[in-house]
Amino acid sequence: KIVLKIDPGHIFGTGTHETTQLCMELIEKYVEKDDMVLDIGCGSGVNVERFLEKSEKVCGIDYSQLAVEKSAMLNQQAIDEGKCEIVQASVSNMPYDDESFDIITAFETVYFWPDIGNDLKETRRVLKDDGIILICNEAVPKPGDKRQNELVELLGMNIYSEDELDELLRQAGFSDVLCFLNEGRDSVTNEHVTWLCVIARK
Repeated sequence: KIVLKIDPGHIFGTGTHETTQLCMELIEKYVEKDDMVLDIGCGSGVNVERFLEKSEKVCGIDYSQLAVEKSAMLNQQAIDEGKCEIVQASVSNMPYDDESFDIITAFETVYFWPDIGNDLKETRRVLKDDGIILICNEAVPKPGDKRQNELVELLGMNIYSEDELDELLRQAGFSDVLCFLNEGRDSVTNEHVTWLCVIARK
């Protein structure tokens, strides 16, 4: 029997982690007022809320019904005003027309995408020409790391390196791929960690 103790804030995200902050500061440089923004794996909705400070239309999707409820609750006013939409959906089959969004973000979610190659193609489908995708990961592969290997097996995760994400994005048809690595201390465990942020253009 394995007992896994998880802080709900880490499941859905508080938006305060240093990695998220760094990636948000990076992507916000690209966000314009009239841009359509999609946050894949929107979790608690904190990133959706922050994007609404920059853009007049933000959508969020999540596979988890609980996450959708939490995100919708946080952004209810924007939803009522027609500025925000939160739906339960899979990245593999998103309920949007081709070329719907100017910017798409994925914070701490690509680990769990069912088929990342095809899912990136689906992401590219709903992204406008010259649109931008941002992927933010708080984990990079650590060969021989027992703890990471246990988590990967337990949670069914796939952890990608910067080279792997670069190749996957290019294979899906993206270009101008930029990878940023940042090293520091985890705010919870105080362990040394390497964070990865990747930006690409359609």
